[in-house]
Amino acid sequence: MFSSAEREHEWQAGKRHGLLHGIPIILKDNIVTDLSLGKANLSELMNGRGTGMMAGWSVVGSQYISPYVQGGIKQGDKHAGHRSPGRSSTGSAVGVSAGFAPVAIDQSYTKALKTSWSEPRVGTLRLANWRKDVEAFEPDPKANAQMDEEIMRAYRAKSSKSVDDITLTNLDISVDRINAFESGVLRVRSVQQLTNFNTEHHDQEELLAYHPRQEILEMVVNYPVSILDAKYKRCLEHLRLVARDQGIDHALQRYDGDVIIRPADSELAKIAAAAGYPIATMPLSYLKLNGRPFGIIALASANQQIKLIKAMSA
Repeated sequence: MFSSAEREHEWQAGKRHGLLHGIPIILKDNIVTDLSLGKANLSELMNGRGTGMMAGWSVVGSQYISPYVQGGIKQGDKHAGHRSPGRSSTGSAVGVSAGFAPVAIDQSYTKALKTSWSEPRVGTLRLANWRKDVEAFEPDPKANAQMDEEIMRAYRAKSSKSVDDITLTNLDISVDRINAFESGVLRVRSVQQLTNFNTEHHDQEELLAYHPRQEILEMVVNYPVSILDAKYKRCLEHLRLVARDQGIDHALQRYDGDVIIRPADSELAKIAAAAGYPIATMPLSYLKLNGRPFGIIALASANQQIKLIKAMSA
């Protein structure tokens, strides 16, 4: 706080150290830095601690909620449903949307400049084919109808050079949970030690009724896979082949496109994550159901961030 006040005094006195002088930035809690610098909560272990785990919950930060959703989270809500605050980087997103800071830095596991340019060629995916799994996302006919209507309007507005209902290969692979974590803090150095630590300190955790314990972690212990294993390497090669050569790159080349856009409430981000390709998020509107924001996402091929920026500015 002392350092922050000192920077503020310098700003007011006209002594500025750079473009970001005086601008607060929120950091996701998996980024190593001083705890006093505004660390944001996250979804513990990328929502990988237990099945059905609500996004935005961790032992350290408890449950985060969206500042837009009326009524917050209720028991029985699904982890990626209309009341969910997001995914693994929930704290970063909530911090910015609540107005605590204008900028957040996070890390995506699955997700500005402006100048003149030609209009990008856009490919859109059929809405019904890429909805989220009902196990993670409770369907609501009225909410779906509103999103479909506004998203289709956004599709048409994004570009006159567009191709609708393109086909994109979906991932079809079953991979064992991977026992590969960086050395942590304290005495916890393995998944087995982590499960033991959680068991020994369960009375200190603020677990809500709808939060699971740690069955996914226990599965990792029982069925370990190393990133050095040949099976892991084969799975990674398969993901890259399907998501890149047979997926995104194939679709863009086939339809002569620059970017693919899709509702953010879809599994398209997983394709981008499997390919290791850039993805952009564009806010669109708010659900009449409860005020939850929704939008669309765009993905492009490797090293084509400039095309995403063009699409975002269209």
